[in-house]
Amino acid sequence: MDGLDWIKDVPNIYIGMCLIKYNYGGGTNQYIVKEIDSEDVVTLEEINGWPDDEYDMDDLTDLIADGSFKPC
Repeated sequence: MDGLDWIKDVPNIYIGMCLIKYNYGGGTNQYIVKEIDSEDVVTLEEINGWPDDEYDMDDLTDLIADGSFKPC
């Protein structure tokens, strides 16, 4: 992809958004965006009770763009 063309295919990340993470072993985890702080750190709550994960907004956007995470 050239430049920032890929970003138009990535949805806006918002509180309450559902995301599915595709793991290397073939499994998946489902998350809900729990918080976005003032420094663009996104907290994801795993719905099965695993500890919360935090991602930088830009890193999470890249992971959605490459298919590691997909909206539910």
